[in-house]
Amino acid sequence: MKKVTAILALMTMFFMANSQVSNWVPGTVCSTCIVNNNNTPKGGGNNQVNNGNGTIVNNYTHTACGLGYVQASKRLGRRNPLNGAVQPATFTITGIPPCAIIEKAWVYCGGVSGASTAVNITIVNPNVLGGVYPATMIGVHTDMCWGYGGTRNYRADVTPQISGNGVYTISGVPTNPPTAGQDMNGATLLIVYRDPLQLFTGHIVIGDGCQVGIGGTQTGNVGGFTSCAASTSVNCFIMAADLQLFNVINFAMNSTVNNFVYPVASQNWWDFAQSSAIPAVTAGQTSFNWGLTGGNDCFDVAAVGLYWQTACNNCVVVGMASATASCNGPICEGSQLNLNVVHNATTATTFTWAGPNSFTSTAQNLTFANAQPSLSGVYSVTVEPVGSCIITRTVLVNVYPNPTITALSNNGPVCQGTTLDIGSTANTSATAVYSWLGPNAFSANTQSASILNAMPVASGFYSLTVTNTYTGLPYSTNNQTLTCSATAQMSAAVVPTASLNIVPFFTICQNSNLALQASAAGATSFSWTSSHLAPLTFTSTLANPVINNVSPPNSGDYSVTAYYTSPITTLICTQSAVSNVSVVPRNPVTPFSSANVCQYTTGTFSASALNAAGYQWYGPNGFNSTNQINSITNIQPVSGGNYTVNAIFTIGTVSCTTTSYIPLNVVPVPSVAVIQSITVCERQGATFAANAPNAISYMWSGPNSFTMNSPNPIFANLTPSMSGMYTVTASFSNGNLTCYNSNQTNLLVKPIIPFNLGADKLLCSNSDLFLNGPAGATQYNWWGSTSYTSNTQSMFVPALGPQNSGIYVLEVDLNGCKTYDSVRVDVLTPIIYTLTQAIELSVEARM
Repeated sequence: MKKVTAILALMTMFFMANSQVSNWVPGTVCSTCIVNNNNTPKGGGNNQVNNGNGTIVNNYTHTACGLGYVQASKRLGRRNPLNGAVQPATFTITGIPPCAIIEKAWVYCGGVSGASTAVNITIVNPNVLGGVYPATMIGVHTDMCWGYGGTRNYRADVTPQISGNGVYTISGVPTNPPTAGQDMNGATLLIVYRDPLQLFTGHIVIGDGCQVGIGGTQTGNVGGFTSCAASTSVNCFIMAADLQLFNVINFAMNSTVNNFVYPVASQNWWDFAQSSAIPAVTAGQTSFNWGLTGGNDCFDVAAVGLYWQTACNNCVVVGMASATASCNGPICEGSQLNLNVVHNATTATTFTWAGPNSFTSTAQNLTFANAQPSLSGVYSVTVEPVGSCIITRTVLVNVYPNPTITALSNNGPVCQGTTLDIGSTANTSATAVYSWLGPNAFSANTQSASILNAMPVASGFYSLTVTNTYTGLPYSTNNQTLTCSATAQMSAAVVPTASLNIVPFFTICQNSNLALQASAAGATSFSWTSSHLAPLTFTSTLANPVINNVSPPNSGDYSVTAYYTSPITTLICTQSAVSNVSVVPRNPVTPFSSANVCQYTTGTFSASALNAAGYQWYGPNGFNSTNQINSITNIQPVSGGNYTVNAIFTIGTVSCTTTSYIPLNVVPVPSVAVIQSITVCERQGATFAANAPNAISYMWSGPNSFTMNSPNPIFANLTPSMSGMYTVTASFSNGNLTCYNSNQTNLLVKPIIPFNLGADKLLCSNSDLFLNGPAGATQYNWWGSTSYTSNTQSMFVPALGPQNSGIYVLEVDLNGCKTYDSVRVDVLTPIIYTLTQAIELSVEARM
């Protein structure tokens, strides 16, 4: 907290001190700060107006029907203990009417600043559209007692980015941290709009710049306008930085005296204070007065404004119309699409449609016969009634395709007892539903179907209906359901006969048991044979034989024949079938890994298995992968542990696996924490500090071949030659591998100017005193116990008298590093002697 204090109590300390270095604390009153309540300070104080700045001047004047303004302000400064919002910061705008037209918008920011800097404001509007806008420095003035060297205010024109009410995000305002020497107190988004539905005439005048008060009162006058009539309502605002909950602030708004109290609880370090309880604007008024009384605190005025309403203009309002756009969708391909607009405008109205595929139309209602899916998309219509607001409405159109049945198939004619397979090929979208109907009350809801053990009653026509069902988003709006369908049919035949049922295909893993299966109603015997050469040739008279512990050589065709006999005939009927057997091989898998790796490097591991079709890895931290060779870049300790690999062997849709695992150890490499930047004056000391969890050693290196094996090197009596970048490297180990991490800190040793004013002086009355300060300093400050002050390099006091006796002190400042020396001066008092005959002689003598 800044605090204005008297400096006379400090002077005695300075008189008695020898040359020394002073380290100034930002935010406290400097020894040269002078409390000055005048608006036009004179002579040498650090609140002196410089180079035409330090004032508020007219920047914007506007008059229009329905003119108004809104604003949002936020504290952004980051210097302790008043940290503001982190950028990008949110600014919520409310109060812009629905029909408003944006006239102008700015982002203001300002506060402590060591030097001029380029400020680029990034703003993102509620529609998530952003832009970057360079800011203009609108004024520079003295430092607000923070020791930053100055105060600068900025303004960026962001008019193109304004989209109405909502949450805007703003960034790019300099703060400390991260930018040393730059810390804007806050920012204001100020928007001027025009509402065509209002009959009043609005006026606004805005002045801005940079006017700093070191306590006391600052006032000003903004002109450049003439009010056409007396106001019907009035509002005045003042944008100020650095109001710190320190004391009550009094404002003068459209007045030469304070007429508005800003309570302590409302102050927020960056404030937009406004009041409507102020004097009305008079007809013909050409300027307005403002003022701010800061008490004992420093502050910065960035902008002031006056807004008032009159009935000067003949404003005409037709009224605000409404409109609704609709369509008859969603619809199926080939249906008619209708787009319609209903409105209540009473004046001439035009319509502009825009849609997919660069579609445009100026008709009110649209019709599309035989609509196709390419018409789908968002259509917008702009309704423009004369003398009212432009209305834009959108409507979502969905034209969904019908399915297409390209083929129907079946495996008939088939023998009785075998399987009748029916299938289809269709082009579908969304959720497709299949519906089969056939003889003997057959039904199915799959794309293909099978009738097991088919009987002759299964002969006849089979009909398939395919339906695309569109429901919910994104297929339709308002959770509607739409079905689009197509139908086709075919015939199938079942020849009366007995059937032999088998499992036609076997795909099994190596070392499994193969169970062949055959069944036939009424069959009296079975015969199995295989196509293998000896010694793998297989034969069996069982219906369901089993081959144990199969291997890839057991793959091949196994044929079965079923024999039927009848007591009334010698005819033997047969049915034959073939089961194809595939045995998936399973070979061992061997994993490899890099064993030990450093955090942030790359860990690798791989596996190899003969004839593997793929690999599946599982490991720590949810790791999984299908790569044979794997790399984890920027690896972290949570990735250390055992990695399991499955080698995958496949035939068709059957997969078989073998498993192994491999360990991977990750040595943690924490970051090394240091103080990023250290600035001291010559002859002072400094301490570096490095810290990293579990580090086993630290090594520092820097300018002048400096090295030290310690986490916290200590420097004493520093010199400017020791300035530069110092690097610390920390090491970490798990016993098998040593890893390293480093960080840097910058040391700046600013030089001082040592000097000596010489011995104390004994002078005669009416002598001249000349003391010479050292050359090269950025600032000189002389003072003495005789109320003497000067800011020149050399001090000259002519014709000294005894009243000039005392201690004279010189403070020499070189870029913030200060040295001091003092001289005691004694001036002898003249002695008057009286001789005879009234002759007076004046002789100077020591007292």
